[in-house]
Amino acid sequence: MKYYSDKFKNSLKKEYHKLLEYRKQHLNGDLKLLELDHNSKSLAYQSSQEMKPLVVMFHEWNWGFRRHNPLSDYCIRNDMNYIQPKFRDYNFGKDGFLSLNAIDDIERQIEYFIDNSKTVSSVNLVGFSGGGYMALKFKCLSSIDIKKTLALSPITDISKWYKYLKKQGVVYYHDILKYLSGDLNKLQNLNTKISPLFMNMDLSDRIILIHGQNDRIVPFDQSKLLFEKMAVRKLNLTKININIDSSISKKLNGYDKEKALEFYSHTGGHEDDSYLAFHLLQKNE
Repeated sequence: MKYYSDKFKNSLKKEYHKLLEYRKQHLNGDLKLLELDHNSKSLAYQSSQEMKPLVVMFHEWNWGFRRHNPLSDYCIRNDMNYIQPKFRDYNFGKDGFLSLNAIDDIERQIEYFIDNSKTVSSVNLVGFSGGGYMALKFKCLSSIDIKKTLALSPITDISKWYKYLKKQGVVYYHDILKYLSGDLNKLQNLNTKISPLFMNMDLSDRIILIHGQNDRIVPFDQSKLLFEKMAVRKLNLTKININIDSSISKKLNGYDKEKALEFYSHTGGHEDDSYLAFHLLQKNE
């Protein structure tokens, strides 16, 4: 497990805000609507010439696919292929929780983009919070060849998350209850089918988890549980303790890029992961 100091995190925030300012000046209108049919839609950006990774960005729990995501700015600024797909339904709908129909919609988007752009070197998944959940679930159930999955504060166990939300009074538990048609007994049977923690997690490609220890929306344990499950299988993991007074930036520059699963921890809350994701995207193109 890797730890970030507040000093290092604050330096990343400056870079984050520089990108937001860059967007105001240069990036408006660069994302175009890619529409295959009513259900299969995304906002997309195509690399101009060189072969570059395709970043598939899964939007957050209560967002729509058209809402701006700051990580798209990084991809566009670095001329990387990018799509931000629509999910077929809201999470409380019949095709919620990234149904097989929704996965098919997104697979068609990716395949169409690859076939028509001719500039895709690899496919990488990125998602924050509910988007992290979708990215992990897509990785488990999709037939697409994925090189890397970056999950920021992901939900991995829906049942545990529901209990936490209900106890804390966080409104998202209503979506889960509505999806179950008000019958909580269904959750016990469905949880292993909709929660990445219980799915077959192929680690032939890389998974990177980032989670704040003081996250009050998606508890830190959601990532920790997944990491510990993989550790039981004795797979190739990165688990390094870094003193918060040391030069974290320098140490990250030399970390092993061949590890199957990496878990980065920081002392912040739910909204701090994007700053760290910029750093990891730079190191992992």
